[in-house]
Amino acid sequence: EGLAARTAGLEERVREMNSERESWMQRIKQKEEEVEVLRSQVMEADSKYELRAIRKQAEWADREAELLVKVKLCEGMEAELASCKEWAISVMKAYEDQGHQVLGKT
Repeated sequence: EGLAARTAGLEERVREMNSERESWMQRIKQKEEEVEVLRSQVMEADSKYELRAIRKQAEWADREAELLVKVKLCEGMEAELASCKEWAISVMKAYEDQGHQVLGKT
């Protein structure tokens, strides 16, 4: 009877340990699922960050293009102004050559 009682006690202990092991396995599985959720959130956040960075790069490229257009327009205006100035000087010179006095010139 002592052996049967011991065996029953050991079997009970094995069942308890198996139950405890099963409980731990469920906890581990739950934690692994939580880790997967967190990983996907990190990846999603990372791609959102990358998307924001790409959008910023596009915005800066767009602004740079706008500035280049404005620079080209200003260069064109400068050339046009220089051309107008040359034309005005030639008109004044022709006017002076005809013997007229040009106002504002000393």
